[in-house]
Amino acid sequence: MSTNPFFSNDSTIPFVSSVPSALRDRRDKQDGTGHQMKSKMNCIEANLISIVSFLHQQGVEPVRIRGREVWYLSPLRTERTASFKVDTVKNRWFDHGIGQGGKLVDLGIRMRAVSVQEFLTFLRGLKLESGQRILGAASNVAPRVIKLLSISHPSLQKFLSIREISFGIANTFCREIHYSVASRDYFAIAFQNDYNGFEVRNRFFKGCIGPKGPTTLLKDASSFSLFEGFVDFLSSIEIGVLDQEQSAIILNSVNQLPSALRILDRYRPGSVRAFFDNDQAGRQCFESMQAFYPRVVDSSQIYRKFNDLNEMLMKTKTK
Repeated sequence: MSTNPFFSNDSTIPFVSSVPSALRDRRDKQDGTGHQMKSKMNCIEANLISIVSFLHQQGVEPVRIRGREVWYLSPLRTERTASFKVDTVKNRWFDHGIGQGGKLVDLGIRMRAVSVQEFLTFLRGLKLESGQRILGAASNVAPRVIKLLSISHPSLQKFLSIREISFGIANTFCREIHYSVASRDYFAIAFQNDYNGFEVRNRFFKGCIGPKGPTTLLKDASSFSLFEGFVDFLSSIEIGVLDQEQSAIILNSVNQLPSALRILDRYRPGSVRAFFDNDQAGRQCFESMQAFYPRVVDSSQIYRKFNDLNEMLMKTKTK
């Protein structure tokens, strides 16, 4: 469990990138890992988006995961047994019920019953940051972590300023990470998880170095607050709905909810609050949690006019 979530001596650990290799050379050198997005998207770029991430954004969650294969109830038809498979390495889908499969665009036009151009327009309109929108298979090149230090780079401070996160709060829980991949140097804000992996973010990039997992900040075990991501966690402290001395679990992905439930089962706290997003995926995550822990409080009502805590912070903080 993490009480002070930073310091791993392992300098070479697996890397899960949010930016596909085909687009990795389009860098903004002033921003380190800044991915320059086009104003328009074509099919080649669209098909680099992770199908699993797209389905999650649409509120479609997996029934089971077997290695590289993620299985769903088909989003194209009604069924009771999951027969819709996504190969996360090839980033391809196949629906065994209808004997058809393909890439993301093939799936999107069927799910939304639109033309290719209409679907590309829909993708451009998703309220996701560029690094989160352009996703791909994991890189096979392990990065070398060069150093971890207090957040000081102007580009990262600008990211925090845009998000209305104070440097003091950010530096309490995060670090500036510098690492190299295939002889290229990068930097980002890093947030460590329970498995010594790092969630990495900057204005243009979102990814993970090392194993994916939740982050547990254990203080008073009688009360826990749960968040989808660390930016919302930092926002909760900034807003004042969470004290730094209270226990928290940051999922770092809604797919990590089972891990979080095991942590709650271990400590059996008397009070649990969930600060999940006000979207379909967030509601499904809360409902799954409520089935396990019926007394959980849906704290998303605090920011019911916004998608998440950080959006509320950004739009309501007095300048």
